[in-house]
Amino acid sequence: MAPIAVSTIHTLDHISGILKRDLLAVKDGSLGKIRGYCGSCHEPIKENETITYTQGVSYHQEHFVCSACTTSLSNCPYVMHNDKAMCEPCYSETVLPKCAKCSQAIKTEMVTISNLKFHPLCLVCAACETPLAGKGVYSEQAQNADGDRTGASEQQGERLLCQDCYEDRHLPKCVKCKKSIGGVGKVAQDYLTVGEDKFHVDCFCCYDCGAKFEKGAHKGPTGYYCKTHWAERSKAAIAAASAAGQPA
Repeated sequence: MAPIAVSTIHTLDHISGILKRDLLAVKDGSLGKIRGYCGSCHEPIKENETITYTQGVSYHQEHFVCSACTTSLSNCPYVMHNDKAMCEPCYSETVLPKCAKCSQAIKTEMVTISNLKFHPLCLVCAACETPLAGKGVYSEQAQNADGDRTGASEQQGERLLCQDCYEDRHLPKCVKCKKSIGGVGKVAQDYLTVGEDKFHVDCFCCYDCGAKFEKGAHKGPTGYYCKTHWAERSKAAIAAASAAGQPA
């Protein structure tokens, strides 16, 4: 048989001592009628003392307090948590999950995405504020004030985006039409790379006439041009420079 822990013996001795004391007090009439034992101080609650009941436990009224901040709960709403009474503010602050967007306690319905918790109405795209309920949701690592990316495991370092904003921020852009190349969940899209510039295949054409480049492309300050229109733009530039008295 396993030995009884010393702490258990002390507890039993304490309870036994209380019972013997109270029985003697009842017998000689010094205690009066006992209405119960306080769940906080474990002392008897006498007939003339105000009593509070909750979850089958009796308390002296002055001992029925929030287990976190000790505010009296006699006339306050409270919540039982792990068999302990807590005032609503403490319960909200210390127990309830917090919304990743508004940082307020979530008391009713909650949506969890990528370890982040939200009020349903707070679940919106971090970039454009579009509601994300029922839509594709994509995450990215946020940046701190110094522009460094925070760890993906840190809740404060993760942002949720709608598909349009995610594609706009993370997919390469066509230099001509400025639209994203490809898309999340779409078939890979062919594109051309010219130097550091990227193009949709159909967008790599003369910026003036739209003709495909069959004899090479000429890059100017404002775009790419076929041989004919490059020559026209070059002549126009020389004429403008001469008119302004500048060297061509």
